[in-house]
Amino acid sequence: MTPLSMKKKANGIAVLTFNRPQVMNAGNFQFNMEMRQVIQEAAADDEVRVLIVTGAGRGFQSGDDVKEVLLGDSV
Repeated sequence: MTPLSMKKKANGIAVLTFNRPQVMNAGNFQFNMEMRQVIQEAAADDEVRVLIVTGAGRGFQSGDDVKEVLLGDSV
């Protein structure tokens, strides 16, 4: 499962969804790399005028996945 997804909507709107609900969308290395790439792609796309950022599940984004960052565990 990819930690992010972006979907273009009508009228220049794109929705970026953080997709790691099992850890309340905590960031990890893959998440951070993909987020940077998706934001750069949206910024370069003349059709995207607004980027809405949301989180899957019950949490928007809880920060970094400390378990993975400190211990190298993949969740």
